[in-house]
Amino acid sequence: MLQPLSAGFRRFFHRQAPDIKEVFKRLQTMNQLRLERARSLLGPRQQLFLDFLPLFFHCNHPVLPGFQSLQCPAGLSGYQPSPEMVQRVKRHLANSFQYTPSADKNHDLEALFLMGSIGSVAHAPSSDIDVWVCHRADLSDGDRAALNQKCEDLSHYANNALGLEIHFFLMSAQAFRAGERKALNAEDCGSTQHFLLLDEFYRSAILVAGKYPAWWLISPDTTDYDGALAELHHKHKRIGRLTLDFGNVHQIPAGEYVGAGIWQLFKAISQPHKSLIKLLLIEAYASAHPDNHTLSETLKRQLHQPQWRAEPHDPYTMIYQRLEAYLEQRDEPLRLNLLRRAFYFKTELKLSRRSNYLGWRENVLEELVRQWGWSNEQLHNLDMRDSWRVTRVREEHLELVRELTGSYRFLQNFATRNQADQLISSREMSVLGRKLFSAFERQPDKIDWINSGISEDLAEKNLSFCYLGKADPDKPSWALIAGKVTLVNWHSSTALRESDSLPALICWCLCNGLIDGDTRFHLASDHPDHHRGKLENLVKQLAGILPDSAYATHPEYHQRFESARYTQSLTCIVGSASQRSSFDTPLVGHVDIVNVTSWGEVICKSFTDSHAAAKAMQYVLAATVSQKQPIALQIKPFSLSAERYASQFNDDLQPVMAFFDKAGDGDRFIFEAGRTYYCFQRRRNTVRLRAASNFSDLTQLLAGSEHANSRIEVSRDNANLQALCCVSELQSPGALRIVFQRREEAADIYVIDGRGGIHYQSLLCDDSSIMLGQLKNFIDSLRKNYFNNCAVAWYELVERNGRPLVEPLAQQLRSDRLRIVVNMLASRTDDDGARFDLKINQKTLHFAQYGKDILKHAADYIREQLPPHQLRFCYVNQILYRDRAQEGVNAGQRLGEALRHKVQIEEALNSALLAELATTTG
Repeated sequence: MLQPLSAGFRRFFHRQAPDIKEVFKRLQTMNQLRLERARSLLGPRQQLFLDFLPLFFHCNHPVLPGFQSLQCPAGLSGYQPSPEMVQRVKRHLANSFQYTPSADKNHDLEALFLMGSIGSVAHAPSSDIDVWVCHRADLSDGDRAALNQKCEDLSHYANNALGLEIHFFLMSAQAFRAGERKALNAEDCGSTQHFLLLDEFYRSAILVAGKYPAWWLISPDTTDYDGALAELHHKHKRIGRLTLDFGNVHQIPAGEYVGAGIWQLFKAISQPHKSLIKLLLIEAYASAHPDNHTLSETLKRQLHQPQWRAEPHDPYTMIYQRLEAYLEQRDEPLRLNLLRRAFYFKTELKLSRRSNYLGWRENVLEELVRQWGWSNEQLHNLDMRDSWRVTRVREEHLELVRELTGSYRFLQNFATRNQADQLISSREMSVLGRKLFSAFERQPDKIDWINSGISEDLAEKNLSFCYLGKADPDKPSWALIAGKVTLVNWHSSTALRESDSLPALICWCLCNGLIDGDTRFHLASDHPDHHRGKLENLVKQLAGILPDSAYATHPEYHQRFESARYTQSLTCIVGSASQRSSFDTPLVGHVDIVNVTSWGEVICKSFTDSHAAAKAMQYVLAATVSQKQPIALQIKPFSLSAERYASQFNDDLQPVMAFFDKAGDGDRFIFEAGRTYYCFQRRRNTVRLRAASNFSDLTQLLAGSEHANSRIEVSRDNANLQALCCVSELQSPGALRIVFQRREEAADIYVIDGRGGIHYQSLLCDDSSIMLGQLKNFIDSLRKNYFNNCAVAWYELVERNGRPLVEPLAQQLRSDRLRIVVNMLASRTDDDGARFDLKINQKTLHFAQYGKDILKHAADYIREQLPPHQLRFCYVNQILYRDRAQEGVNAGQRLGEALRHKVQIEEALNSALLAELATTTG
């Protein structure tokens, strides 16, 4: 209990002006009333613990809780246990206890203060108690460590033996006054605040024993706090021994509002209603900056006024009254109603269930509720919060998120407007920012956790999952309904949630507690692949991979947010197509991916179009290449009938993952599914996906390369890609590889440029040796001009035992006197139009003379050189670009450009020759 005024205090105030003496009496009275209220909120044994607490710190005795050693810091300034106190300890705690006053007058401890909501209307049965243990500034590190261990042991004793959650904090008034702050952990505000914490201390602290804060004795009108304090020390030598000073609550820096606000936003993740009250107080303070008057200053001024009412001056009631005035002035009734609900919930009282006996907390709250004009129906609804269903919880959650988001915007604008210095460290800011992002950032595919301490139980007895079909692509295909419905009557019910993905709906239910062991599932669907057994199986599978709750709300997961987010697990749920495939391999119709991140976020991606498998693979690959941490990957079938499709998806995915496990920037992997070709390309820390509907479009994708040393790998499991697979295996950095494949009167030419590209050309061919001879001339010209005469090797693609095989080219390359050698001089314009001059043997045709008809005239000239009625295909022998050193065009790009021009000219010339031959022979 509160100790009587010491003789030193009495002598000191006897020599002071009556007003100071009266201020102290008022302070003592207010402290006594608050201490009595604090005791009234505890059980009998807990009251004893609070009464004995000064003795536990004042002396070291083996029979007392928390005993460490006789050398542990002890001795509480101004405290001596009365004989009655010693007898109570012997009677209730330890009969063998004997108290011997210490001869050492240099006490290690200066004061014990209760902090926070204790003694106020807001202190509920579930609330904890904070105690400031104020020690001398010159304690050694070893002494502080011993004292801290004593505090921890006392906490454990109170919790285990008395059911009392109490936390002790070692404080040095001198260190606090100097601005020393600890680093942030899951339970500490770190460097985010100093003066705001001091304001809270002065308005709510209850002295249990020891020295009073000197701050209360300094006039509120004093502009020079340090000078006034020094004057008291100078005139009254004992003042330093009778009081301690934590400093003055003067103008709070703008940056502290920002740091403290962000810290409260973090705490709002797990305690939104409680933190909302403090966030609003910070906003009210900051809105009046720099002319703000804190609540502690207001209370101090009242204490120094001639008229003073001896009452506890409840600190939480003071907070509410300040915020009520602030919001009424701003005409924000919705926010005021949310504040009132938050205040009501903080007390944990249920006034609709009040008994005949009302304690002082009930009386205080009932008077406030009467002023608010709440009806019995409103009270009953709020008192039933533990039984709120998901619709009401989501409404409250959205209001809270809207308020907290508004608080964040206010802090941002305030910081910008006031050029606030960032008092919170960059590391702390990073951790808090990650938690805020994880908890409040809304994304289309992210599961939102809506029940942050709002309701105890959201489990539903019956849940219906209704399949709406795919008739309208702009509407979701699944609906979740509470209760049991069928296809006939589900339209009359309001959906709790809609989605394109059944697994996403199940994840939302599991994350938010709608499903427990007693929940029954109902499936309203006429789809042949849908049945309740599959639904129940999906629930079991997903329940095994999802986190129990949002990591951001739990201190034990705090360390996870010290690192950047990464994907922890991916679960791919594979389903069949709605229409059966005519291909040999099964066609995947949809893939749902459940991504659980290291921050406990759950992200559900759904891929349902004809490219579902490839897009799902891209998502998985992008996750793997973007991080160093391994990913737990699971492939599961959507139903028993989809096991074949899940197996096919896994078979397609594994070689691609193996490739990208070692792939460099720009590397590409090619595979085919459903007669569509897909190209996966690594681009730094992500994967790009491009699709080609035919082989010609695919070759265009392969020709371009932005990375000189990149490589291409082709799936070995696709029959249509086996030839390309053989060709791709010839890649060698910096070396040209030419692959020839004969096809009746045509030939396929693959050119591997050694710069990351594979170029393809299909040619009409009646004499492969001449065609290859002309191609050699063409390639040699490019080698000389753009490839530094790099090595070149020639190969032929043949078929052996039904499989393609690459062999060194054995065929002789020759020229034919009847063949026409075509030399083209390309003069390009800004629009890259096909403007060129042609040189056929010794004949030169100029674009300036013939314009766009130059190829027609070239075909006429070539036809004149051929024997009558005899066709010879002609090939471009060489392309010379006048801008050889064109900036930004590398060798691979120039090769691709030259081959494109070659194809265009050859196709035009040969088509014209064929047309003319058909005319003359017809």
